[in-house]
Amino acid sequence: MLIYLLKSRFQNLLRPLVVTLHTCGITANQVTLTACAISVVLGLSLYTLDAPRWGFFLIPLWFFIRMAFNAIDGMLAREFHQQYTLGAYLIELTDVLSDAALYHLACAINWLRATNPHDNKSFKQLFPKHLFRLHDIMANLK
Repeated sequence: MLIYLLKSRFQNLLRPLVVTLHTCGITANQVTLTACAISVVLGLSLYTLDAPRWGFFLIPLWFFIRMAFNAIDGMLAREFHQQYTLGAYLIELTDVLSDAALYHLACAINWLRATNPHDNKSFKQLFPKHLFRLHDIMANLK
């Protein structure tokens, strides 16, 4: 019950912005694609630019903002008759792409940066001992 109260209050806070976006001609699909693009750019930026550790605090902040994007695109679709089959597929596809960009690339950073996991204390805390054996086996295959 509490979740539904929070959801309706959150949507009520976003409603003026949704009306403004609709007035400007922004569609639900554009909001969906924009959220996905930002997720991919953020994930790739953190991965390729050798971002400082504080840069990773952008991920939870972006998740909150992305939640607003998802609410906005849903409200645009429902309240302004923009519900299409393409949009239903698009929302599912872009959610998967966004999550992959943020979760998998963020995880890959620590994995790829750990050139020698035996010397890396944080790596030892995150992964069980059998992964060290797997790393040694894979290193010997090269």
